Amino acid sequence: MNWPSDKPIKPEDERLRPQNYQNPTPQGRYNLVILGAGTAGLATAIAAASLGAKVALVEKHLIGGVSLNAGDVPSSALIRAAQAASDMRKASEHGIRPQGKWDVDFPAVMERMSNIRIKIASLHSVSHLIERGIDVYHGEGRFVDKTHIEVNGQVLQFSRAVIATGSHTAIPDIPGLANADALTNETLFNLTELPRRLAVIGAGATGCEMAQAFARLGSAVSVFDVRSTILPHEDPQAAEIVRQNMERDGVKFHLGCKDMRIVTSGAEKIIQVDVGSDTVSERFDQILVATGREPKIEGLHLEAVKVWYDEQGVIVNDLLRTTNRRIYAAGDVCSPFKYTHVADAHSRIVISNALFFGSHRASALHIPWCTNTDPQIAGIGIRPEDHHRAKLKTLTASFSELDRAILNGEENGLLKLYYDHKGYIRGASIVSSHAGEIIGQITMAMNLKLKMSQLSSILQPYPSLSQILQQASDTYRRSLLTPFVAGSLKKILKWRR
Repeated sequence: MNWPSDKPIKPEDERLRPQNYQNPTPQGRYNLVILGAGTAGLATAIAAASLGAKVALVEKHLIGGVSLNAGDVPSSALIRAAQAASDMRKASEHGIRPQGKWDVDFPAVMERMSNIRIKIASLHSVSHLIERGIDVYHGEGRFVDKTHIEVNGQVLQFSRAVIATGSHTAIPDIPGLANADALTNETLFNLTELPRRLAVIGAGATGCEMAQAFARLGSAVSVFDVRSTILPHEDPQAAEIVRQNMERDGVKFHLGCKDMRIVTSGAEKIIQVDVGSDTVSERFDQILVATGREPKIEGLHLEAVKVWYDEQGVIVNDLLRTTNRRIYAAGDVCSPFKYTHVADAHSRIVISNALFFGSHRASALHIPWCTNTDPQIAGIGIRPEDHHRAKLKTLTASFSELDRAILNGEENGLLKLYYDHKGYIRGASIVSSHAGEIIGQITMAMNLKLKMSQLSSILQPYPSLSQILQQASDTYRRSLLTPFVAGSLKKILKWRR
């Protein structure tokens, strides 16, 4: 078997890429051949096979892709451990005083993370996929012509194909970085020892999540970014609340960086960078690169099948069809929204359109997102750079007067709802604990085309953070009370005394 040599198999990965596995022998034409077994590829393969399609799934590395092996799953486990450490430190604020000494057992944290990943991986194992009727091929797939894909010398014939190869960390051009043995999300979760000093290059979602998590676990963390703010795609006011919380956890920020260079001295990595008129020089044990993601399209031979692509990935239309009518794409490789749940949604669109002559459109999706810092920051529909944002109205609701937030000691939360002149919700931004849960309700409201005034009719349990939606809706309803209407109501009520 011709395995990729740069990614050795760990014992816990055996079920995701068995050492002694032999690829099946192709028999006839497949309804669907899928390149990539990450979220988009897995969801497409499983759903298509359950509907009776003959499906082949091709994976170069590990089944489960980034989300399972180096993304959402391991990072969420690490963030949960960091939250527990933070809760211990803040326990006295709630009248709880832990007896005796406690500390962070980092190897145990990483072992728990690995065990959780193994548990979830059992749902995506090669044997599990085979039981569902999917032909699994390990190796690097590439297009031969408009109906054939080659994998390790075997040729698969397809009626339709799906490119779902995902994305990987974009490595910035920084002098000295190549010699610094820097970490990315693909290697970060292999650590067995907590870095005493950690540099994070990139203040986006991944950078902020990992910076705060490692600071809470005990690392001295500094974040560097060329931009002047963190989380640039989020509401600036919400991002500032996250920044303040991260600084309270000990994270240092160097923003507006210019001319970064890295010098390796033994086991130490020295980052030198110009910030304003000052030159910053700091020493670190590890460097984490978190500067965004770029699509995996290398080696696919897309030119052979006239599939167009650019630096953003495979070019698709609203039906997720490429410039070759037989070939579709889904997930990170073609989407600006590089989220696991978007990849899953894309799989549903592809199955309908590729196999059943459907006309489902990606533009119809209302896409929420959530960054798992503390507090979480979630949004949907509107980003600061969106040009049409100026045409919308904004309602801001503070968590400072919400009973559940006061009980939790989390009163610095904020909700912003964006709506049009008819009162329809067009987007939202939330910064709060459990913001990712609350944004789901707003997503449903947008799917159902509810107006701002209708949110207050959705009864929320007391006390809960989701009551912020009722609070915001009530504020909106009061704003509709014009002086004329208010005066008329007063007269009516006076008459009825």
